[in-house]
Amino acid sequence: MTIRNPVDRIQSYYFEVKKSRGNKPITLAAKKYNIDDWIKYLYDNRPFMLCNPYSSSISGIQDFEIARKIIDNEFYLVSPIEKIEEFYQILTLKFFGKSDKLKTMNIGKFNPKKIIINDKIINEIKNTNKVDINLKKYVETEFEKVLVSIFPNTKQERR
Repeated sequence: MTIRNPVDRIQSYYFEVKKSRGNKPITLAAKKYNIDDWIKYLYDNRPFMLCNPYSSSISGIQDFEIARKIIDNEFYLVSPIEKIEEFYQILTLKFFGKSDKLKTMNIGKFNPKKIIINDKIINEIKNTNKVDINLKKYVETEFEKVLVSIFPNTKQERR
């Protein structure tokens, strides 16, 4: 599993849904509204898509401790999205006995590099995603430990 911060995730999701086809309400809303209004639409109509979806999907509820325990006891590996290349290296080493590099693709070409959500909504996203924000911080710390244990020179190379 990979985990990303909620603001990036929601913005990326908006652009993905906006370019998709279909008649789902969230697709129609993305085509009708700008990103800020689309997020407001989701808060009003589909809050489960915005509020701590990682912890909810892992544990069934928005609870950091329960999600953390499940990750620790039942998941092989969880990574922050920013470490996707290292995540792939570890998985290929574990399952195939070699440490391949990930061939990256630009799959986010419709998503601007900078955050375009207004500050008021960003603050709302952060306030309603505190569990997932804490979960991501935990995953970053734990993944770094795994990374250094498997590739001991990793920390020094990044300096």
